[in-house]
Formats: sequence, C-alpha cells, structure tokens
Amino acid sequence: MKKALLCLAFAFCTAVGVNAYATGTATYNDTNDIVNPTDVGTVKNVIITDVASGAAAENIFYVDQAPSGSVLNSAAGFAMKKDAPNGTYYMTLRYDNNTTEQIPFTVKNSIKSDDMPMVLLPGSIEDGEDGKFSVAFVTENSVNLSEYTTVKFAFTENGTTGYFGYYLKNLQAKFPSSEINLVGQNGVFFGVKLTEIENIYKNGAGGANVSMWLSKDENWKDKGGNQ
Repeated sequence: MKKALLCLAFAFCTAVGVNAYATGTATYNDTNDIVNPTDVGTVKNVIITDVASGAAAENIFYVDQAPSGSVLNSAAGFAMKKDAPNGTYYMTLRYDNNTTEQIPFTVKNSIKSDDMPMVLLPGSIEDGEDGKFSVAFVTENSVNLSEYTTVKFAFTENGTTGYFGYYLKNLQAKFPSSEINLVGQNGVFFGVKLTEIENIYKNGAGGANVSMWLSKDENWKDKGGNQ
C-alpha cells in the first residue's frame, strides 16, 4: 500500500471565519451567513452585534438602514460578517412604527459525528517569531482522500472554541510540488501544518489547544487562514 505524508502549510489569522448555525428566535444560514428574524415585519433599521448594548465598531457584525420612505426586507434576511466566531449575538430591529426589538441568537460550531479526528504529530510544536508557534497533525491511519472534502480545525482559549476550515480542493496550490494531486489520492497518510498560531493557544511545552479533523462535509464554508 502506497503511503505518503503530505504536508501543507498555511497560517492562522484571527480574521478568518467559522462555519456556524444559530438557534433561538432568529435563524442563521451558514451557506450564505444570512440571519433571518422570526418576525418578518417591515423593518427600518437593523444592527447585529456581539454585545447587548454599547457596541463599538469591532462589535458590529451587520448594520443597515432603509432609505427614507422604504423598509428593509426582513424576510430576505441580513448578511453577517463572515468572521463571526462562536457566541451569543444580538439582532436589534427598529420597525416602521418606531418600535424596537432585540433578538438574541447563538452561533455554534458544526463538527459532525463522522468527522475523522487527526492526531498531533509528536515533536511538531515549534516556537516561531513574535510570540507565535506552529504545529502539525496527521491521520492515525492511511485514508482515501477522495472520500473527504474538508479539513476542519479548532482553537480553544479559556473554554471558548473557534472553528475554521478549508476545502481540500482549494489546497492544491499549497503543496510544495505541483505533481501532487489531492484528487483520487488513496491509501495515504495525510498531514497538515498550521503556522503563526498565537501562543495563547499553547498548552505547556508539549501541547497545544488546537484540534483538527478530516470531514466529508460539503456544506462547510471555505473560511480558512491566510498564507
């Protein structure tokens, strides 16, 4: 059986987004990052923040106002920023009769039961510059990459986890050799190296609060880190 270790390198960036869904009195569509309020009344103003009050610019994930004499189409939904991490968000709606409603909803991760966990490659944690480090993960056994579509990874700090992902088909350019092709690769050990991770995600000298999976999820948003 042919076995190869395929190593990819891409940097973690705090501006990348996560795939998520929402529960509660508003729904979140993770295909297009649209939030739909339960009430589809005639809306004049909409703001979505990650704080209940006193939002600064960094807390705003959507803001819009209808032109004079018109209303926003709340049935069509409102597109959030694509870098919205897990947590509770607040959609504040001002209707055309000037009443205001604040709707909380929760963005959660989408790790599935059939996602294959990858394991930390021993000795792969390396300190870099500017308080950052790198780490690599590999599959425990050989896999048929043609059965998977996505690499998912997660970072945990103080009990809060952010989930990120890449489509395998979009990783081709990151291989050191153009002769390596992800499509149709069978019976290989597959590995991924994450670089420029903030040290807040380190867990002592030999560990990291980082996790990784191979997934068959075709609906995962392609919101990974930058090179």
